[in-house]
Amino acid sequence: GRAIDGDAATLRFGGDATALDLSGVDDALTFEVVSGRTLTLRADQADDRAIEGAGNLVVTGVTAGIDLTGIDTTGTVTATVTASADLSGVDLGTIDIVQVAAGQTLTLATGQIDGLAINGAGNVTVTGLGSDAVDLSAITVSGTKTALVSDSAELNAGTKLGGFALSVAEAATLQLTAAQANGLTITGDGSVVVTNLGGAAADLSNITAQASAVVSGTVI
Repeated sequence: GRAIDGDAATLRFGGDATALDLSGVDDALTFEVVSGRTLTLRADQADDRAIEGAGNLVVTGVTAGIDLTGIDTTGTVTATVTASADLSGVDLGTIDIVQVAAGQTLTLATGQIDGLAINGAGNVTVTGLGSDAVDLSAITVSGTKTALVSDSAELNAGTKLGGFALSVAEAATLQLTAAQANGLTITGDGSVVVTNLGGAAADLSNITAQASAVVSGTVI
């Protein structure tokens, strides 16, 4: 059920408010999530809105162009992606969890990933993989997971790919060690350079991009 009250500056919620018409609520009014409750809002209801409180918040149907920077709750904030969306231009710093619906694809930039858990039955594409370290291990969707390499780069030793396949764009070259490449799926029209071959065995059979190898040590 819903619990709604408030005063001249704040509207307090608890429950599912997605069916409510909030279009007439003053933009200056702050939404407060009641402690111990979960407030569910549509993306258009949360867009550019100050939202605070000790409860949890779910924002449904998040799309490109939404402004979620006004969210300042202390509970867990979850965003749901119900239709394929490129959110690489959206500030997700206030979001803890993103859920991607089955059959839909969420596109994010590598700089948005830190501290963000992404789950669901959908797909995730991450753009801008390169020389900066990035941890993709908290992305656990059951659909496809693809990281795009658009510019030539050497894969950072601290990068955790978390089961992602890589796609290298035309004219770009990705350099990585044999240990990093072991078992990876790497596709695309670009090039791949695998270094430090000659040590432990490495499975490079899933690299279909143009590949070359740099051998170090003795190969028997």
